[in-house]
Amino acid sequence: MARCLRRHVTVHRTYLELTVPASKTAQTYRGAVVTVPATFNDICPVAAMRAYLAHTAGRPPGEPLLQRASGAYATIGWLNDVLRSTLPPSAGRVTTHSLRIGFATAAAAAGVHDSAIRAAGRWTGAASHLRYIRGPRLDVWRARLAAARTAD
Repeated sequence: MARCLRRHVTVHRTYLELTVPASKTAQTYRGAVVTVPATFNDICPVAAMRAYLAHTAGRPPGEPLLQRASGAYATIGWLNDVLRSTLPPSAGRVTTHSLRIGFATAAAAAGVHDSAIRAAGRWTGAASHLRYIRGPRLDVWRARLAAARTAD
């Protein structure tokens, strides 16, 4: 996300599309298009992106999507600092990587099928998403995958 430019995001009414120009999850590093649905609540990512783009309107489409006050690309370290300074201390140690873990864990807890979790997280291996799931749901998912393998 750190190398995305303003032109790489398109906001629609019910979702946004982010073209990640080079993705470490793609074997060819060709990038990927990530679709993020609107949640229509106080933490809606589509509404937040729409507000951010409006707040930064006038910047050229070739500039970094997320940038520091200096105009430099946002780095993972900088984004982690933003998260730490924004969240209450009771949130504990939260990083950008925590967001992937949180997504996978919440999706598994909600009963989302593993293929949907893999697709949303852009994980390619049959069990690659499991290392991101925390808590007791991980045992359930491991057992489910083991049962599926023995059924084949």
